Amino acid sequence: MLSYRDMGIGNIHARKEHRCYGMGLGIIILDDVYPGFPGDVRNASAYPFPIQFEIAEKVDIKALVVEEDKTPCLEPIQRAAKKLERMGCRAIAGECGYVALFQKE
Repeated sequence: MLSYRDMGIGNIHARKEHRCYGMGLGIIILDDVYPGFPGDVRNASAYPFPIQFEIAEKVDIKALVVEEDKTPCLEPIQRAAKKLERMGCRAIAGECGYVALFQKE
């Protein structure tokens, strides 16, 4: 029988400000629509463990990659990361490498 249970979790307890459990990875995705083909970061079937996606609202490819002033992207990215953290994700990644521009913040 195939089990998707994370066998590394031996003890579960409620944590303040966490609403969900069992998510290994939270991924901040851009507020853009394009196909998430199998193997693409925004296609959950690419992962052998639970994934939680959160959209960085109003942050699309144009805003994050093309526009010279990227400061308007910071707040929505931080908001998405904080939501994933509150939900219980153990790690958070960005769909686009340009999210690394805000890693320090």
